[in-house]
Amino acid sequence: MPMTFCEVCKRAGGRRRYHAKRNRARDRRQLLVMSVLLKLNWKTYGYGRMLSDALSVDRATISRDIRYIVKWRKSFLEVGRLTDEFADAVIARLVQAQIHPRHGFTWTYGINCGFASLTVRRI
Repeated sequence: MPMTFCEVCKRAGGRRRYHAKRNRARDRRQLLVMSVLLKLNWKTYGYGRMLSDALSVDRATISRDIRYIVKWRKSFLEVGRLTDEFADAVIARLVQAQIHPRHGFTWTYGINCGFASLTVRRI
């Protein structure tokens, strides 16, 4: 059945809104998974089932999330040439500030009068 241009635009807008809502939910879930993996010292074996039950999502979804997060952390370590502890400190600040790495961020590390500071910001 033929649609008018107005109907096509409304449908496209609805799909954009639907996908944006799902992407925001994915990002919030991945930040939560990131915080759990930080506390578990990045041990993932066996925790996917627990996380999927706790978050009421499919096990495949959590598996994808964990795979994405671990792969991102590995690339973050390699590109930044960072130690595990420092990278985990940056990731902890990202989780605390609710900044998903997919959206871009910067970090600054400074030492002033013997005190160190680590700042993470959105781009």
